[in-house]
Amino acid sequence: MATSNFLSTNTVNLKTLMGNGRIYHVPDYQRDYSWKVDNWEDLWLDLIEMEQTAAAQHYMGAIVLKEETPEVFLIIDGQQRLATLSILVLAVVSQLESMADEGQEFEENRERASLLRQSFIGTKDPGSLTETSKLKLNDSNDAFYQGTLIQLDQPASVRALSDSEALLWNAFRYFREKIGTKFAEASGQVLANWINQFVAVRLFFIQVSVESEVSAYTVFETLNARGLELTSSDLIKNYLMALVATKGKGDLNYVLRKWRRISEQIGAKRLPEFLRHYFNSIREYVRQEKLFRKIRESVTDGGSAVKLINELEKAAYCYKALASPDDEFWADFPDASDEVRVLAMFGVSQFKPLALAAVRKLSASDVAIVLRDCVTLSFRFSVISRFGTHELERRYNEAAIAVERNETGPSGVRDILATVYVNDEEFKSDFALFRQPTSNKGKRMIRYILCELERHNSGSDVAWHSTTSTIEHILPERLSAEWENSFSEELHDRCFARIGNYALLEAGKNRDAEQLPFENKSTIYETSQYGLTKELSELPEWTEARLTGRQRRLARLATSVWRFPD
Repeated sequence: MATSNFLSTNTVNLKTLMGNGRIYHVPDYQRDYSWKVDNWEDLWLDLIEMEQTAAAQHYMGAIVLKEETPEVFLIIDGQQRLATLSILVLAVVSQLESMADEGQEFEENRERASLLRQSFIGTKDPGSLTETSKLKLNDSNDAFYQGTLIQLDQPASVRALSDSEALLWNAFRYFREKIGTKFAEASGQVLANWINQFVAVRLFFIQVSVESEVSAYTVFETLNARGLELTSSDLIKNYLMALVATKGKGDLNYVLRKWRRISEQIGAKRLPEFLRHYFNSIREYVRQEKLFRKIRESVTDGGSAVKLINELEKAAYCYKALASPDDEFWADFPDASDEVRVLAMFGVSQFKPLALAAVRKLSASDVAIVLRDCVTLSFRFSVISRFGTHELERRYNEAAIAVERNETGPSGVRDILATVYVNDEEFKSDFALFRQPTSNKGKRMIRYILCELERHNSGSDVAWHSTTSTIEHILPERLSAEWENSFSEELHDRCFARIGNYALLEAGKNRDAEQLPFENKSTIYETSQYGLTKELSELPEWTEARLTGRQRRLARLATSVWRFPD
């Protein structure tokens, strides 16, 4: 036994873990059952390999527990594995009962099923004769686990099951099928011995007992094998709920409801990024892998946890809207939605801490100015020059903190961001070589660039996100016989996706142009409403040199379109 003043550890097998008279509860704030077929299959293959190699034991990772009473322990980490292993035992029990029903050693197999239930699933109180389950899942899953799975009942409606209930049910079906196939010709004694004397004895865990739920998160930073890894958002959520739990059940339910609303707004996949971006909007820069530690250092009691949850809920509405320019959130920031549309099309996220701070602290018109500068910086830095984002994130964080502390407005933000602003010469050089294939996102990017250049060049009011005009390849995507005199296959591959080879063209005219030689296309370009396209009709031919020259002209024009105000 290794001990410290806040935890103790020892090694236990499944039989000892489930047969020691303890009851294990999953706290209500823990996530629902989430293992899927890949996880079940990994466990099953591990068992088969352990059997084939006669391995003495198989390590299942750490189980982190907190003692509530001498008999009841909270599962801080490990619920996915314990729930799945309980389902595996239930699959064995179901197989034994089916064997008995088919007339195979009826009394013996019934008794084997009953004894396995008592050892691993639950026991009856000798006084009340009520069954007490050894494992209690969270509120979302426990009713189905106790009322259907443990009773080996069929769900009334599989379609009506929640996502996590369906996973529990499918886990049972998976292991039931595997057990049925593996032991189709075996006796009940062989099957019972397999689970009781082989699986339960050779599956080992490191059991970590902690004094409090909060101290468990120190353990999480050093444990590597924990079944399905907790994400940073899981760790943060569970840590905050553990703090709030000390304030009482009412506070916990209140905060849980708020967390669910945050999760619904953001979505599970984006939640870790949101948490980091929020933190970087109020404090010094932190990387994802250090986020939990920073939050643990700054949030140390239930009151501060509740305050943080309330702030996160407010921020979640803005964060969701940063990916959706048509969100009603932008009704209060009418000049900002167009900038949000561009940033969402770029697919960049580094600006979001600054955006969160700006929305909290600046006026609606100033928010639009800051976002416009984010568009300019993102276009120069990420879209055209394609630099790494590490330094960019730090500057956005610096600007966000200055805004959060009421130390600056849009001009001060621009001064901070100017340290990573790509200068004109470098931007022109990179733009002159820019290529963009016409994938779905690529088409939007090309249309945006051409429309913005056209607006600046001719003053026409053409909106990239609503125009019906199409993107014309001057040199066609497919090299036809008419173009082979000017472009070899190798040269074609180098040229056709360069931004200088694209032009805006009305839909009907684009269809007319298609694979035509340049001299025929030229007459169509002359009739276009777009000045930059119309200029093409003045060229006698389209060659690599002409393309390069046009792209250099567009690069000079671009320095005037995407620039910080002086």
